[in-house]
Amino acid sequence: MLRDASAKDSIKLIHSIKNRSLLSDYGMYKIYYYEGISNLLDTLKSYLSSSKQVIIPQTIAGLFEAEPHSIILTKRIKERIYDELLHAFSQDIISAIKKKTKHMSYRSRIRSNSGVFPLPIFTKPHSCGGSCIFCPKQNGIPNSYIENEDTLFAKACSYSPIAQFKRFSKRIRIPNVSSCIPTEIIILGGSFSSHKKEYRKKFLNDLYASMLGLKECNVLNNAVTHPQYIPSVVTVESRPDQINTSECIFLRELGISKVEIGVQHTSNTVLHFNRRGHGQSAIIEATRLLKEEGFKVGYHIMLGLPNATQKDDIKMLTATLWKTEYSPDYLKIYPCVLLKNPVFQPKLFHLYKSEKWFPISNNDVTFLLRALSKSIPSYVRISRIQRQFNPKTILRGVSPGVRIKSGVTFLDIRSREVGHVFPDIDLAQINAVMENVTFRLNDVYFELLTNEKILLGMARVRIRDDFLIICELKIYGKAAPVGCRGLIQGNGLRKGCCVMLKSLDTNWD
Repeated sequence: MLRDASAKDSIKLIHSIKNRSLLSDYGMYKIYYYEGISNLLDTLKSYLSSSKQVIIPQTIAGLFEAEPHSIILTKRIKERIYDELLHAFSQDIISAIKKKTKHMSYRSRIRSNSGVFPLPIFTKPHSCGGSCIFCPKQNGIPNSYIENEDTLFAKACSYSPIAQFKRFSKRIRIPNVSSCIPTEIIILGGSFSSHKKEYRKKFLNDLYASMLGLKECNVLNNAVTHPQYIPSVVTVESRPDQINTSECIFLRELGISKVEIGVQHTSNTVLHFNRRGHGQSAIIEATRLLKEEGFKVGYHIMLGLPNATQKDDIKMLTATLWKTEYSPDYLKIYPCVLLKNPVFQPKLFHLYKSEKWFPISNNDVTFLLRALSKSIPSYVRISRIQRQFNPKTILRGVSPGVRIKSGVTFLDIRSREVGHVFPDIDLAQINAVMENVTFRLNDVYFELLTNEKILLGMARVRIRDDFLIICELKIYGKAAPVGCRGLIQGNGLRKGCCVMLKSLDTNWD
């Protein structure tokens, strides 16, 4: 729609446009193209210089499914325009980024309401060893992902951890602060365990060196007195059948502290039909090994998979997941969707066309989330509900924002975190802090709460044989550099958690 025969060879990168910050506020790319789409660019320029009404030209009227008319370019319309640009010129964007990276800014703002700055870093495209029916695959893109803003940037960086981190670090610099900035490194791109050990070690060496300001780094053996960034958490993804004792030891040596495993479902029948390549026993064994080694354990689960009934999903969400042998610390929930391009999910597309499977609806997801809300323990954190696929790439499936639209209220960790409930509250405005301790078999959970049950901080401890493993010690609220006072962080709350831990250690002895 946006591209014509004369446009291909005449696309140029514009380095500056008046009032670029408007696009930054709305999380858009600061890349603009002209020649062949000049009318569209003129419209955007008009909006950037004024918030008044502008005329939508014929060339982009189809974007709004309406005739040319006078219309206010709202955030939503502007997003649709740039989304169309992104997909129409994806390859040109990649080429332009490589040549002009200094004129490019990432579209998303990094939020730190949970106490750290999350930084997603992609590994290179590589087979995870599985052949799942539902998993999307696109050439040149890491497994289970397709082209989007995140993967395009990683690809433009040639999947170099150093280049990716440098790009992200520019967005979290805090003026006049030289202290360590707490971050959570999230390594994405499919199963980290499927890569060769040499690649993984170099990948982490390069990443840590970049964070610590070194030319090279031997994993965590280098001592740095004043690093600018510190990885408070390092998260990787893996398959249950790729976790064993030696893998756990290797991940520990790399400094990994949190492992998210692709469980997808807890029914052997569903797993087998979807060609996962493992069953419940692999999930249970991987969970046991990871917990024994002190890792925080996250599960990825999917709703509405082929051959899974609503009864199967309810049983998983309300019963199986919270059995002793499962019981993850973190949970990501992904309703299964069908993408428009049949090349990405050929087996799933065939099931849909032959009417042997239909994507789960918004109403069904809401029903399942409501059931989950009554069963999920308060010490579990729902990190995400729904994959971040662009709506334009989805043929059938749940619409964006299903968590909010469902209206379901959870009492998990994220829903009670002070940074999400009261993002701008100061500790001085909180009248009292109370403690809460929960025991579950070999796990102990400490919580620092306000009188209103808002979560300020927590510690997660595992009891193994005759010693204690501190898996997590965290103060919530907006991230503050180490040694600096923030709204919540940096005010001594961590000492309260340590006092509780010390009392447990004394009682345990």
